[in-house]
Amino acid sequence: MKEEYISSSLKPSRRVCFITCGDYFFAGSNAIKLRERGYRIDIVDKEQKRSTIKNKIALALAMNFGAIAYGVLNFIYKFRIRKHLVTIASEAEIINKYNNEKDTVFILFNYDSKIQSQTLLNKKNFLNFHPSLLPMNKGLGPIFWEYYRACVDPNYFPLYGWSLHTLNDEFDGGSICYQAQVNPNKNTLWDAYKSVYINDEFIAVIERHCARKPIQKTMKKYPHSRNKAPNLKDALFLLSIQKDTIGQFLRFFINGGVMGLLSWALQLIIFNTLMKLHIPATHAIYLSILTSFLFILLVNFVSQKNFVFKQNGNFFKFAFISFLAISAVSLVASALMVYLQEKVILHWLIYPFSALALSPIVFLLKKRCVFNQR
Repeated sequence: MKEEYISSSLKPSRRVCFITCGDYFFAGSNAIKLRERGYRIDIVDKEQKRSTIKNKIALALAMNFGAIAYGVLNFIYKFRIRKHLVTIASEAEIINKYNNEKDTVFILFNYDSKIQSQTLLNKKNFLNFHPSLLPMNKGLGPIFWEYYRACVDPNYFPLYGWSLHTLNDEFDGGSICYQAQVNPNKNTLWDAYKSVYINDEFIAVIERHCARKPIQKTMKKYPHSRNKAPNLKDALFLLSIQKDTIGQFLRFFINGGVMGLLSWALQLIIFNTLMKLHIPATHAIYLSILTSFLFILLVNFVSQKNFVFKQNGNFFKFAFISFLAISAVSLVASALMVYLQEKVILHWLIYPFSALALSPIVFLLKKRCVFNQR
């Protein structure tokens, strides 16, 4: 089916405004590409609902290593786009700020709420970017659900893509202006997200739309479906399907506990030995920590290579990530110690608790960066 969409009633524009809810990386990446092509841009950040924050936590859990990558990139891009970032709390603020800009192209991008204002619904210069091939996978988490189905059913071929459509009073409704199917290079949820949200075809379509040229695309008819919002239960089930990852993490957890106990025992033995040799206590403490760290680092690498991941890895990357992990755990433990002060009697539990809290992040970093597993 061949469709043609053109905003003939609007004048050509060199200004694009992305309206999002806490997404600085994906929206910001596209905005920066347009800015490099000479467009004036705004990124309007609307406060997120608590319910959608819970959904995003579930998505982050299911995204595995991608959650860490997205979190870091989102922080970096918030800084990169800071000059173009506008923070609002409601639709009324959007209307008040942009009501007179009739030719600016507005793109709802990762906007997690249904538009309620009839004023905005009636505007011809507002379009919504939805990360699925509509009417398939309406609702929240369409990429998650395609990946989910493919994990559950090996015979299911996931269809990833995006749609650009006008607004109406139906959730993910309106006329479809353009659709594009994408094929991720790698079979991970994180790569699926990047392929759908960041692609040159979307930029080309927006440029044609800004120039008020026809947007033409031969579109297929996709089946109609609507998804519920992903929750923690769905994400945990998706993780449970990935038995290798779960098994690796359990082995990683056990290995970490053994190495921690071994490190403490080794430090105590070395410290007592140095004290018997009349080494000053301060020097003995530092030498026992350094010696045990270097020894445990080597033993831990061999153990994770043969017991946890069962694959060769890069020792230098392992050492670097281990050093960062110990530093992070120490900072978290110190902060907790200052915050809790006299509230906790067993202060010696704070360090193990901090290590436990950060263990999923450390596990994913070592799995991906050291042992090259996804």
